[in-house]
Amino acid sequence: MEISIGSTFSREFTWEERTVTLELTKSLNAFFENKNYGEIDLIYVSAICVSKGFKPFFKQKRNRWSKEKNALEYEYELDFDTFFHLNLSDKKDKIIQGFLSKTREVSYNYKNKFDFNWEAFLDDLEKNLS
Repeated sequence: MEISIGSTFSREFTWEERTVTLELTKSLNAFFENKNYGEIDLIYVSAICVSKGFKPFFKQKRNRWSKEKNALEYEYELDFDTFFHLNLSDKKDKIIQGFLSKTREVSYNYKNKFDFNWEAFLDDLEKNLS
């Protein structure tokens, strides 16, 4: 199984802040590399955090399923005013919290649509991210 966490951040953020999601992706993929929970092979997630001027251009999209790749794709938003003023460690925690929260929501919505062990996946995900 593969997980990719991306970010859509507006220009106010530094490169270092943008790389937090890359580090999370590497860490998660090292753990989930040989795991198989069922029908879903890839999960693509994007955290969106943009200032007020960019908000109309970066609206959260609906969850998507790709049959060709057995991939589930979803996005979640972070509040710019809160997130921007956090230190790097707290930004990482906020990204993780948003990711876990959105993944729980997606698992609830897709629980019966795929042959996928959401409970085992979420358990492993939470253990890996804590």
